[in-house]
Amino acid sequence: MRRRGMMTQIFEENLLRLFILILNMSLTGSVVILAVCAARVLLRRAPRIFLYALWAVVLFRLLCPVSFSLPFSLLGALQNEPASKGRMEYITEDIGYMEKPDIALPVPGLGGVVNEILPAGTPEASVNPMQIYLGAGAYLWLLGMLSMTVYSVLSLRRLRKRLGEAVFERENIYRFRGKGSPFVYGVVRPRIYLPEKITGEEEQYILLHEQIHIKRGDAVFRLLSWLALSLHWFNPLVWGAFALSGRDMEMACDETVIGRLGSKVKKEYSESLLNAASGGRIVKGIPLAFGESDTGNRIRNVLHYKKPTAVFAVSAAVLSAVLAVVFLANPAKAKGNPNIFYGVAVEVMGEDNAAETVVRIPGYGDVVLPDAADVSLYLERDAERIIMPGDLLRITFSPDREIRLEAADHRGQMRYYFVSDPAGAAESIQVMGEGFSLLRQEGESYLFTVPIGMAPEAQAGDLLEIYHEEKADTTEDIYTFPEAGEPEQVLLASAEVLSVDQENYDIWVELTGEEAEVFLSEFGFGISVELIRKTEDDAPPDDPAEGTDSVRTEYDETLSEDNGSEFLSLLPERLEKEELVDGMYVVYVQSISRSARGFDRYVTDEDYDDLPFLPFAEGCEFRVNWEKDKLSYSPVNFDKFADLITQSAQVVNPPVYCEVENNRIVRADLESGYYVNGFSYARPAGSEWDRYANNAGGDFSMTEEEVRGDYYILSGTEEADISDAAGNEKVEIYTGDIGDGASGVVLFRDAEGNLLGSEFAHISRAGWNNIYIGEAENRGYILTVHIEDRDTYGNYGYQVYRFGETGEIRQIAGSSFDFGGSYQYDDAMFRGWADNLSYYLENSHLVLSSQEGEIRTEKVSEADRYNYETLRREP
Repeated sequence: MRRRGMMTQIFEENLLRLFILILNMSLTGSVVILAVCAARVLLRRAPRIFLYALWAVVLFRLLCPVSFSLPFSLLGALQNEPASKGRMEYITEDIGYMEKPDIALPVPGLGGVVNEILPAGTPEASVNPMQIYLGAGAYLWLLGMLSMTVYSVLSLRRLRKRLGEAVFERENIYRFRGKGSPFVYGVVRPRIYLPEKITGEEEQYILLHEQIHIKRGDAVFRLLSWLALSLHWFNPLVWGAFALSGRDMEMACDETVIGRLGSKVKKEYSESLLNAASGGRIVKGIPLAFGESDTGNRIRNVLHYKKPTAVFAVSAAVLSAVLAVVFLANPAKAKGNPNIFYGVAVEVMGEDNAAETVVRIPGYGDVVLPDAADVSLYLERDAERIIMPGDLLRITFSPDREIRLEAADHRGQMRYYFVSDPAGAAESIQVMGEGFSLLRQEGESYLFTVPIGMAPEAQAGDLLEIYHEEKADTTEDIYTFPEAGEPEQVLLASAEVLSVDQENYDIWVELTGEEAEVFLSEFGFGISVELIRKTEDDAPPDDPAEGTDSVRTEYDETLSEDNGSEFLSLLPERLEKEELVDGMYVVYVQSISRSARGFDRYVTDEDYDDLPFLPFAEGCEFRVNWEKDKLSYSPVNFDKFADLITQSAQVVNPPVYCEVENNRIVRADLESGYYVNGFSYARPAGSEWDRYANNAGGDFSMTEEEVRGDYYILSGTEEADISDAAGNEKVEIYTGDIGDGASGVVLFRDAEGNLLGSEFAHISRAGWNNIYIGEAENRGYILTVHIEDRDTYGNYGYQVYRFGETGEIRQIAGSSFDFGGSYQYDDAMFRGWADNLSYYLENSHLVLSSQEGEIRTEKVSEADRYNYETLRREP
């Protein structure tokens, strides 16, 4: 039942994505259809073959979601946004989850009108109205497409039944009984069907006409046109295009016949068209056949047709080719706007000693902040504090304006002002970052602060190598990161670390004006740093082997920064008397006091009530782990730390690892910054097998070996390199039942047969476990996956590890995801989490599973069983 529900969910999600894709293609196609209709007027005296060719552009737009981009294009002229990965996207896939749905229609101004009537999201409801409308629309579209298909199949069956009595004459020509207009049937081996009663002269014209159809491949074109009509049946413009393209196809063929036989046959040819039409059309709505249609307009076109001069024909061909390219092309990304300026906001004294804000721009100086039509906040900053000293600002003026800086003396200091021609405010001022300092030195150099989070281990005297993406797109409104396959980063600057300000989280370096400008403009868009220590003793470990994934395989760098630390018991009486022993403690926080700066409500592993206030020391270091499957702490300020604690406490009592000195917390580490979204790093957990075996059947006298010998059988063995010791390890899989339900255990032994560890699985829900053996980047590993889905809530988790030389667990990755209740599901975050899990599953095979209450030991991959598509939740 659950599997059926999961498959239904996957089907509906894929159907919705396909429906939105079709809608976007239909909107693009509609614009091109209208443009081709306009071109028909412009080229009304040109040979119809050129108009017919333009309908191929429409067909491409209706069937293919991607196209190339050019600076000149029809869609660009209509001020459409540049294509995303080759696709025009007016309606995004996440529109159903938007609080205020927004679409960008291809016609300027129309999108705003439509957006006003779209239903707003309702956060308090389980489903947004837009999701319901889209889902209903997707099913209605599917029903319409299926109806078109059924109609075509039935029509084709009727035609084939009638053609069963047709008589073969010669080559690909057949004769059918009774009346009817001639037609072509088939795609791979098209046949021409003629009625019984037809004169020899008429037959000559008709055969030439139909053979031209076949030679041009019109049968394929009409089949694809019918497919496009079936996909876009809801769009009346597509129905019109289908009819007009058929008319232009027939007229282009008529003109070719007249061109070959000469104008003297116009009258006779027109009569043959009229006689053929008098028999009635046999093929209608059949994708594999087409025949004569729109006889009146075709006759008028034949009678008025004049063979074009060579100059006119070439001109029409060139114009048609240009229009085809313009209609096919997507808008290109605009070239870089020269009127974008980056700088750091600084506070200076203005008139009457009042503080005012200017922006310090490398290469220019202190520039008075201009007025702007739009000022965007930094993350969730209070709207009353939009711009603060130290903010990284991006100031954007329209690219079609001339911007210059004019200097003026301001109370003995040189100050610059933006001057615009024509006059006007800036388009926008965006706060792209915070906490920067920029001090002008002699010459063209600046003292500059790099966020300490980019190199947490930096010390004075170290060398900081700063890299950037030469082709980074800094025009986006949100941070973007380079995709795989793009050119590698290049060195921007090598700067000595002058000092490290731990309190303000700053690394001070000296950069040239050009280097500082590039850093500011590309911060968040590909800037990275590499720290080179000042002495060999402090040198970092060797780089991993080429081609390895540093996140997934560098387990030699301890994933847990407090690994090996002994956690002390936090005794209330010692805390009250300020007699705590210096060391590491774990507290599970319920609330944090901002005014008193400390934890006012918390619990520990011990069962204590009313624990006293636990204060932070002055200068306490606050750190947060932003990784989901390992520990890698980054510094944050107290306000950010308190915000995260408050958010996390809505769903869990977040564990905080505290270093205490003199009864004060000198360092507080929050193990995950994503508790509110359900994500957290998971530490390795011990196997349940020993405890289970020791309690087997309530007979505490039996040893583990006796329990295994009496109740379990050996179901399989294999060898794998899952430790740092020499040789391969042996993996033994046992299954059995001691009376409380089926279970299994996997034992891992070294080359000499010594037990390294075990993994246990039981069919009871609490004991569900999936155990895998894998290898990636020439390193073997053990993977365990826990899946518990109770529909409205549940937990997923995985552990990846191998053994050290002495049998200790060396964790590679570990993560947990909770959902339901007060957890705030984020689909994009979950996709990243699931992709990491998929990486390990794709490179491993199952050895034992008790999932869904069933013991399995088949050696299979389960990458298709557990992935983003099968595990994702409904937002």
